[in-house]
Amino acid sequence: MRQFVRVIVVKDDKYLLINEEKKDLFKGWLFPGGKIEPDESPENAALRELKEEINLDADKNNLKLLCQFNHSFNTGLWHGYYFICKDLNIDKLKVKEPNICHGYCFFNLDELKNLECIEPDKVLTELEVYNNIL
Repeated sequence: MRQFVRVIVVKDDKYLLINEEKKDLFKGWLFPGGKIEPDESPENAALRELKEEINLDADKNNLKLLCQFNHSFNTGLWHGYYFICKDLNIDKLKVKEPNICHGYCFFNLDELKNLECIEPDKVLTELEVYNNIL
């Protein structure tokens, strides 16, 4: 089964989403991330994707696994890992893949719930639980 990661960057009780479009796959708001390469851990994939997509440097101390589950996309069944990443310096935040990423924005939890978002509802439910624990 193929695997992917998503990283939920938290800043001031808001969550970073990117507006991404991949021809014939999807178009819309989603958390930064991508597929896990062979012999790559989910944590290392999350750190790599942050750097590749939005120029953010993090380390494993910044990451906490929020949830994981299987998800069916039009390309087949995938196993997804969703990480929370906080306490990052976002001064260097910028889109590094402008051909597929058309911007980014921070949303609070209520805005996320009302947003046309690609992320599954289960992730938003887990975020709500996480938010209530803080």
